Formats: sequence, structure tokens, C-alpha cells
Amino acid sequence: MLAEIEDAIIAKLKEAMPAVDYADSVSKAADLHGKISYALAVVSGSAEPISMTSVKQTVQISIWVVFKNFRSDSARREGIFPILEGIAQQLFRQKLGLDINPIMYSGFADVSTDEERLARIGVYQINLSTQYEIHKLDDEDAADLLSVGISYYLDGAAEPIVSGEQVTLQES
Repeated sequence: MLAEIEDAIIAKLKEAMPAVDYADSVSKAADLHGKISYALAVVSGSAEPISMTSVKQTVQISIWVVFKNFRSDSARREGIFPILEGIAQQLFRQKLGLDINPIMYSGFADVSTDEERLARIGVYQINLSTQYEIHKLDDEDAADLLSVGISYYLDGAAEPIVSGEQVTLQES
């Protein structure tokens, strides 16, 4: 369900903002091929039992809007604030055709670094959340879930990156 939530939000924002570039990572969004782009991710989740075989999972979703401001702080305010509010409005209380509770907007923050500010790049994070039920799967179906994810990384769709003692996977 997590990937479906991300995909549905991306589709909704592509429809609502066709002139704004979607980037599949914040670092790619910061490349700013245009003047503005965004990235998003489900960044955390928590679960609360509702029965012996199901939980209510709450997921936190972040959208990072990255823009280059060539003029001034007043120009930044005139441009970015309506975009932030517009994104929140596009997604607020939406279910996006999924079996989830309506998406809730919970705020935003300027997460620009000092280096980005000096380069006149702004990064704002929009925070959203939703909930859905997870029902216990039988062992075979749970194994299938694991198999799909593991196969993705083992079939060459992602390449391991070794940094010191830590190995991470990056999509190729």
C-alpha cells in the first residue's frame, strides 16, 4: 500500500501541476532543471492494534518543494506560499481511489540549508498523513511480499553502494 499511496499522490500532483517537475529524490529535485520541482516519500509509519489479526497503520508523507528564487525574499513569498497552500489543498481529505482514510495536511517547514539559501535555492517540506488497515496475511502471502522486494534488489534494478561498513541500495 505504501508504494500505491506515493504513486497516487504523484499522479494527482502531476495532473494539478503539469508545469512543475517531479523528481524521484530530493537531490534530483535540487538540480532544478526548471525553476521548481518536488519530491515525495512516505517517511514513517506507526501501527495500533485494532484486533488480533489487524492493525491501523498511520503513515507520514513528506513532499519537498524545491525552487530557485532569482529575485528577492518578497518574490519568494509571493511564489512559494501559494504553491504550498495549493498542494495542501489538492491533497487535503483526498483518498485518491485507495482504501485509505482521507489524507490530512499537518503543516510545512522551510528546510533549506544555509548553503541552499546562499545559492537562492529554497526547500520547503509539506507534511501529510493517512491511515489504513493491515490484516494479517498467511505465511505464503507474507513470503510473496518479501520475495517481490528482494527480487527487485537482486535482479539488478538497484545497485548496492558501499560506504565504509554500510551498504545501501540505490535505484539504477
